[in-house]
Amino acid sequence: MPLSKDHKQRSKQRILDSAVALFSKYGFNKVSINEIMEHAQLTRGGFYAHFGSKEELYAEAVIKASQNSKIFEANETLACDREFIQALINGYLNKNHISQKSPPCPLAFLATDVANEEKQVREVYTKIFKGFVNMMNARAINKTTTKTENQMMALAAMMIGGVAVGRVLTDNKLVDELLESCRNIAIGLIEQEG
Repeated sequence: MPLSKDHKQRSKQRILDSAVALFSKYGFNKVSINEIMEHAQLTRGGFYAHFGSKEELYAEAVIKASQNSKIFEANETLACDREFIQALINGYLNKNHISQKSPPCPLAFLATDVANEEKQVREVYTKIFKGFVNMMNARAINKTTTKTENQMMALAAMMIGGVAVGRVLTDNKLVDELLESCRNIAIGLIEQEG
């Protein structure tokens, strides 16, 4: 008896969720297809019913991670652009994000890992980065200047870099100082822009 479309879709989502969790924590090279399928509580044979390769899964997992990340939402109910950007900065540059207590942002959690992958994966990452910057530009206080676009791109890169560096530091006090410094500079950029 063939499996229903709904069952097949649920299985694919379980594989993607497992891939996001494991790739975010260990990176592409330290996670096997067997480990992903075991984490998803599925058999290895089911993998190829959904994905042609581990690289294809990785590209889809990067997209899935960006869709799962609550960081990108940054409280959409905030009508004021300044408050929206401040909420984004505070939500992104915090220890809960670094420790993966909220769904991780693939831009920070997979940055160095993606740099070593095939063009297909890097193109997905590039698309997500552009989307992040475009979202910030859309909510920028002054939407009319090239300076603002440059500031939003720099702000995005600093936020991503701050989280990426914070993840590897072993000194909790230094992590706190790093996040606070990044938040202060980020808020300063927003204040200059307004």
